[in-house]
Amino acid sequence: MRLNIAAFALLLILLLLSPALPKMDVVTQTLLNLTRFIICLLIFFVYFTANMSKPTRFSIFMSISFFFFTADYLMTVEQNFTPVLNQYLVVALADVAGVMALVLLVGAMSWE
Repeated sequence: MRLNIAAFALLLILLLLSPALPKMDVVTQTLLNLTRFIICLLIFFVYFTANMSKPTRFSIFMSISFFFFTADYLMTVEQNFTPVLNQYLVVALADVAGVMALVLLVGAMSWE
């Protein structure tokens, strides 16, 4: 519990200081986005295998939600490699996938 509180405090400080941080280069930004993509992909596979072993409504909602999060982060990584004209399309599709993931995540948590 204390580790969670300490991690929350450090992340809150990072969030509050983020406007003062310098701009990241494309390589660092791509590597950080790739780690988010890989983490969401692993969480998707965990919920997917949980759904295959014992199908529940919660696990199917969570696996679909993290599938959309994975698609969102993959499109965010692609944004760094597409031409400027196509970036608007990639950003719009990534935003749609992110909103769909959040709606499914809320649905999974609040389903009775």
